[in-house]
Amino acid sequence: MKMSHLQRRALQIIGIVFCLLALVRPGRAEPSTPIPAGSPIAGPIRYQFAIYYLGLPPNSPMSVLQSRLKLIEQSPKLVASIPDRPAAPLVQATLNTDVQKTYAPPSPDALQRFGRGLTRDQALAMRSSRQALILDFAHPQSSSLLAYRSSLQLTEQIARDTDGLLWDEETREVFSTDEWHKRRLDGWDGGIPDLQQHTVIHAYKGDKLVRAITLGMVKFGLPDVVVSDFSWSSNRPMGNLISLFSQAMLEGGQHRRARVL
Repeated sequence: MKMSHLQRRALQIIGIVFCLLALVRPGRAEPSTPIPAGSPIAGPIRYQFAIYYLGLPPNSPMSVLQSRLKLIEQSPKLVASIPDRPAAPLVQATLNTDVQKTYAPPSPDALQRFGRGLTRDQALAMRSSRQALILDFAHPQSSSLLAYRSSLQLTEQIARDTDGLLWDEETREVFSTDEWHKRRLDGWDGGIPDLQQHTVIHAYKGDKLVRAITLGMVKFGLPDVVVSDFSWSSNRPMGNLISLFSQAMLEGGQHRRARVL
């Protein structure tokens, strides 16, 4: 029997759960907002990708966008502005020709940490990028994963045709086209992506304890997951648990009744 991403990860992590339970400090929980019963997935869903250019693109990005929209299955409709509640998958495109002032590329430090598949020359050249095609996607909850996969394909094809680097505004990562395809389009299982390839977890170390938060869950209509007040030595297993919980939400996990965490 073939296992889903969630089932495989659950088998890997089940031993870690018991270890972490021993690390939970007793005490009175802080009051929190109740989590409503039912699925946590909510729409409409909105997110932003961009394509940075290291020089002048060899082809017009807007022209390539229009031609690619005709070729990709389930492609979104190109619109001048996105309504508050889109009834179908939509994309709004803007060619920004002054990104240094209004859409600055990531810093060298950020590129070193969150650049995926970039060469040293690409990372250096990106610092002086002048143009970027900004793509704002939106779709209703009902078309979530199909529309999301289509947006990944569309963005990749435009980047290949115009020789650009891909930016995920939600996770703050930059990709080469090959790395984007490897991480974002390979590895889907029965129409379900491995969420670890589409989100990131940032951990912030305070004076004594750590706070971790996901970035990128908005692309699936899901809330970001936050865990506070754990030790740095538990950072890796806590990250695994956050990934497991996030994947469970994506694969249909529901709260049977409202609860406070």
